[in-house]
Order: sequence, then structure tokens, then C-alpha cells
Amino acid sequence: MDYKALADTLTQILTPALPRLIANSIEVSSGTTSDMDRAKAVWSRLSNSVEGYPATAEAVRDVAKDPEDLDAQAVLRVQLRKLLERDKVVAREMARLVDSHGAGGRYEFGATAQAGPGGRAVAAGAGGIAIGGDFGGSVYFGPFHARDRD
Repeated sequence: MDYKALADTLTQILTPALPRLIANSIEVSSGTTSDMDRAKAVWSRLSNSVEGYPATAEAVRDVAKDPEDLDAQAVLRVQLRKLLERDKVVAREMARLVDSHGAGGRYEFGATAQAGPGGRAVAAGAGGIAIGGDFGGSVYFGPFHARDRD
């Protein structure tokens, strides 16, 4: 499993929602309901594990205070990767959860190759994400910042 890619995906899912998740607020003022639902699902499982790792908990609080802070996001990514590497059960659960909330496809983390429906092959190298099935929309890799919008 590519823990770095999974940590990056979790960071992207959680970052915009952390202020509301930490405050236990259900009001969604930006993003879509499905984005918030996905973030809630991830956080509901991950939050108990985060509490056991003080550095990760601090990184979560820092991102919740300022979701636009790219440095805080980078620290969160590193801390989540470390948590996932230490807790393989949580890592597998997070990978399954991200897969189940994918955008119409299945995300595979790490080096993988598999035959898709109808004999089509789907493959991704280490650090890549393969999206199988019907997929529509955009794929974004890396931290998002409001100034990056068109």
C-alpha cells in the first residue's frame, strides 16, 4: 500500500471540512454535500486513531485553524502517513473507505495492475491512482489553494 498517496488523499478530503468537523458543526457553507459526507465518514473512523498520536492531533488542529495554510497541510500529510504506516488496520480501512466514496470508480493505491471489466486493463505505478469504471469529472493531485482557481 502506498501510504504517502493515501495520506495525500485523506488530507485533500479532510482539509476543507476540518473546521466544521472539529467544531462538530453540520452546516455546510462550501463544497458539496457529498464532499462533506465523505469527510465525515473518514473523520468518524480516523478521529479516534488521531487522538492516540499527539503530533497528528496537533497537525489536525493546525489545519482546522487555517485550512489554506499549505505548510500545515504538508505537516498533516506527513503525520497521517506516519499514522497509517504504524496502524495497518486503520490504513486498510481508510483505503476501503476512500475507494467506496470514489467518484464513480475505484481507487487503487500503490503499484497495481488488474484486468477491468471486459478485459480492459487498469494500472497505476507506485504513488499513482488508477480509476476504473465510469468516471466523469476532474482529477486533482496536490494541495489546493483558492488562488489556483481560474
